[in-house]
Amino acid sequence: LAGGRPQEAITEFERQRAISPRMTGNALGLGQAWQRLGDLRRARTWYRRELTLDPGNREAMDSLGVIGQSLGGR
Repeated sequence: LAGGRPQEAITEFERQRAISPRMTGNALGLGQAWQRLGDLRRARTWYRRELTLDPGNREAMDSLGVIGQSLGGR
């Protein structure tokens, strides 16, 4: 994701999730990648998933707040 290739990051995070679905961080990474691609609804879904795995994840919470403002509460 840091390399500026969100679509490739999505493929890798999905691969990792298939191996270890309850590992924290993968859903966060998927949320970040979808957000960079402009799919805020899909990003929101993944940030919420991250919070089910890691309820105290501040980055996921903050990202949900930003997306919520962008989507206007939808």
